[in-house]
Amino acid sequence: MAIFDRPDDEPVLKIFEEITRIPRYSGKEEMIGEYVCAHYNKDIHKIMRDDHGNILVSLPASKGYENDKPIIIHSRLDMIYEQDSDSERDLTKEGLDLIKAGDRLYAEGSSLGASSAVGLAMMISLMDDPSLVHPKLQLLFTARTYPETEGAKKYDTSLLFSGRAAFITLTGVKEGVFPYEGGSDAGEIISSMKKDAESFGMDTDIDPCIMGFDITDPDTPGEWVRISSVTDMYHEVFVKLIAIRRAL
Repeated sequence: MAIFDRPDDEPVLKIFEEITRIPRYSGKEEMIGEYVCAHYNKDIHKIMRDDHGNILVSLPASKGYENDKPIIIHSRLDMIYEQDSDSERDLTKEGLDLIKAGDRLYAEGSSLGASSAVGLAMMISLMDDPSLVHPKLQLLFTARTYPETEGAKKYDTSLLFSGRAAFITLTGVKEGVFPYEGGSDAGEIISSMKKDAESFGMDTDIDPCIMGFDITDPDTPGEWVRISSVTDMYHEVFVKLIAIRRAL
């Protein structure tokens, strides 16, 4: 039975719940990849899926935002599960069951994987929401994070916006501590983008345009998430932040 099935429930929460019910074990992202692709609108979006499971969705700029600096938004498709010792669920083939306790969401018998699931839900919600105004966007979903960020390392970053596009990662990275030089999906992508720019003699100083957002609770990362924080972050990041890019 769905938790967020009322007409007034935020779409981002409904998508988050659907994501948690899909197996996302690292290296087995086929089903979550298909879920992302199912939200693709052929009349609006362009989509590319590589041999490593990475997905890139491109959205055109809203009217009046065509000349604004473009934005790349990133999250990862997979998660690593931490199961309770008495759990018999095969999480390589089964999704999670959510438990709602007040303003908190838990997963029964395992970690929740909110740091990537919330980011995915936000990005898919953006694809589905025609009311948002924004410059040109690329939504990058990377696969096979563990054990060595394989998907990001093998991604062809020449497909991404060149120059000084903003890069926003939604995988639990705090502002000011962004992993610029690898060691994470986002860090690998940024490092590769810099190398691409250098090879073409372009400006590589993209650091001032990099932003990270920590979307999990600092006391129990990955174990639970506040429902209100999911909706608040969606509006903060995708409505307010994208709208003010014109002033940057």
